[in-house]
Amino acid sequence: MKNIIITFLVCFFSLFWQESTFGQNVNCASAATITPGAAGATCAASSVGGSLIGFATTTACTRTSRAGFYTFSATATTHTVSVTGNTNFDAMLSIGTSCASPTDLISCQDGSVGGGTEAATLTGLTIGGTYIVTVRNFSTNTNNNVSNQNFTICVTTPAPAPPAPANDTCAGAVSVTQTANGTCTNTAGTVLGATQTIVACTGSGTTDVWYSFVATATSAVVRRTAGFDSALEIMTGCGTGSLLCADPETDQTVTGLTIGVTYYYRIYYWSSGTPATPTFTTCVMQPLPPITNDECTSAVNVIVPALGGGCNSTSASIIGATASAQANTCVGTANDDVWFSFTATSNSISLALNNVGGSTTDLVHSIYAGTCGALGATLVCSDPNTSSVSGLTIGNLYFVRVYSYTATVGQTTTFNLCITAAGPCGNAANNDFCSNPAILTIGTGNFDSSTSSTYSADAPANTSTAFCGSIENNSWYQFTATQTTHDFNFTIVSGCTSAFGIQAQVFEITRDANGCCTNLTSMSNCFNPGTPILGAVNAVGLTIGAQYVIMIDGWGGDQCNFRVAGWTAVGVLPVDLLSFNAKAMPDGNKLTWETIAERNNKQFEIQKSADITNWETIGTVLGAGTSDVIKTYSFIDDNVKGIINYYRLKQIDKTGEFKYSQIVSIKNMIETVFISPLRPNPATSFIEFDINTKNIETINIQIVDMLGKTLLSQIKQLTNGFQTANINIENLNNGFYTIIITNNKDVKKTFKFVKLD
Repeated sequence: MKNIIITFLVCFFSLFWQESTFGQNVNCASAATITPGAAGATCAASSVGGSLIGFATTTACTRTSRAGFYTFSATATTHTVSVTGNTNFDAMLSIGTSCASPTDLISCQDGSVGGGTEAATLTGLTIGGTYIVTVRNFSTNTNNNVSNQNFTICVTTPAPAPPAPANDTCAGAVSVTQTANGTCTNTAGTVLGATQTIVACTGSGTTDVWYSFVATATSAVVRRTAGFDSALEIMTGCGTGSLLCADPETDQTVTGLTIGVTYYYRIYYWSSGTPATPTFTTCVMQPLPPITNDECTSAVNVIVPALGGGCNSTSASIIGATASAQANTCVGTANDDVWFSFTATSNSISLALNNVGGSTTDLVHSIYAGTCGALGATLVCSDPNTSSVSGLTIGNLYFVRVYSYTATVGQTTTFNLCITAAGPCGNAANNDFCSNPAILTIGTGNFDSSTSSTYSADAPANTSTAFCGSIENNSWYQFTATQTTHDFNFTIVSGCTSAFGIQAQVFEITRDANGCCTNLTSMSNCFNPGTPILGAVNAVGLTIGAQYVIMIDGWGGDQCNFRVAGWTAVGVLPVDLLSFNAKAMPDGNKLTWETIAERNNKQFEIQKSADITNWETIGTVLGAGTSDVIKTYSFIDDNVKGIINYYRLKQIDKTGEFKYSQIVSIKNMIETVFISPLRPNPATSFIEFDINTKNIETINIQIVDMLGKTLLSQIKQLTNGFQTANINIENLNNGFYTIIITNNKDVKKTFKFVKLD
């Protein structure tokens, strides 16, 4: 009996304490006050705690449950009331204008079945008006666990809408000057806060901004570079006389203009709403002159200054270029090649393609010593936009071919060609070149090095035929034979970026009076397994006392660390950064780099760019201070945008001094190539197109009418390789339509067609 009385007293006083503690809002008259948060502030900034334990029981919304009451005074015409509890608290919201007259604005709000967060957004409020919020638990059980009745409640205020840009309407169109000869002078813009002035000509955009230009030629090229899927419409007037409607973000050319007349164009987000990155740049140019160097026989001659004289930068483009009659033995697809020639003023030159811009920046160039129609083997075949070649004959004519790597036609890339005379062997003073190898000595110990991207492709004389593989990032090491055979055992091959490994071979070298390598004779097996496995190069038939070199390269350009046992080295390229690589991963672009030594290294800043001109720091990784062992670092960019992303490292010493790494890039797109136009066109019952992909992926196909209304949407699964996609259009009315094909990397193609019965 005593225990029963004690239990009764504990429960009674507990309930009394709860009623006293939370009694301030047990009924509407004693509602607790909530102060609405500032405009744009989070819920946490204005939330208060609450509980239904001990509250008076009320009957409302067909539920009988405990309730809590809150009041707030509106500071804006729109507020959101949010209640958050644990998963067992299924909140209900009822909001009225007063206790005496409970006219609910939102009645029995219970959209979050199963608990969690409940929210009600109220519009049309009177600023300064008082509103009553009733919180209930959907459960009718008044004896729920205490923790199941606890919650937080807040009243938030929406952030003010961004102001409309000055060129939100055609009347405020920003004037852009049409520049000459394909030179782009960018004007910055944004669609943030923009509204829709006329219906989108393609897509469902609702945010357009306006520009105008005075025609200085009968044709104009309009360029836009956006961080979102933009669309463009060019007009003769403000919202009238459409001349061009384009979704692809490539340079758009409009013809038939009248010089001196003002034309208008608008840029908008292809989809409705506002994109996450609303900024862009735009310019208007005169078209480049027609391609005159489309064939080898019409190559543009470039004057190469004498050694030390720099280069004569030559402006060029591949716009309108077609495949030439010359066979291509280099990489990529030379269906838009252009040609240059130069007369050698030194035995070596360095070539660079600078200021590359347009629809693709992935260019290929090759150099030939022959004549048009009989070019012979390539002296240089380079996917990177820089290269060097030695062994040239002063006074001889050489040819340069430049084209885009991709097979997609219609590229709009522009660039500057720079050819500079170099030293006798085109070399720097390190083991990147055959003429300056590192020195190896046989004995106890090992030497460590790498096939870092710091090393360039050096293939003097007959290297390409004497070596068993292609050359991408080779380095050279010289030794004096102390016996007729020598072995080079690779005991470590690690950290490879492409899982191909290394390749190596020993040569006897013939040099000219300048020390340049003029002939290579193989003296060993060629070690090139194609995977990063261990192995050996075994040199035989050596002459004791004679000098030989071992060349080590990354198979297919792979960047690996390696160790050779039983040899020590002097003169290896003194690079702290052994490798820097980028790889697309499911969770973002993964950057990895390794250092072989660090001295007072404070940190690495990871920098990113979309155009190799404008860089932003996206992260920081602490350095090792001072170290003489290999260190490995990594960083993931989980905010990947655009098709191509460029990265570099900014290494900062503790003294504040800094230096940049080489630039690496990732193509963040699935390589889907549309290789045919629509057919038939006009069409009656179906349309089809050919497609080629290197991946198993899906594409989304949409057909929209001239008003941008989507009439058909379907998803097709692609297999790896060439295939044909067929779409039934029998149910479409006669008229003009646009088909939009998007892959799962948001790479988009659009084609127009006509439907006829």
